[in-house]
Amino acid sequence: MINYQEQLQPGTFEHAVHYLIEHKLDLSVFHPKYRNDDTGLLAYDPAILLKTAGLKITGIGIPTATR
Repeated sequence: MINYQEQLQPGTFEHAVHYLIEHKLDLSVFHPKYRNDDTGLLAYDPAILLKTAGLKITGIGIPTATR
């Protein structure tokens, strides 16, 4: 099993994005919609979406078949 926390090397851009989102940003504004108990499945965790979008916008990330 891959532990993604261990893959983030200190001093890298990816580590900085992770640290900022996990420790410095207040994501509480997103939690009421994320914790959707009324209509079924949970949405994606807002922190995961921000990390993915941040890396995708900067051009860093997992290559896709569309490239």
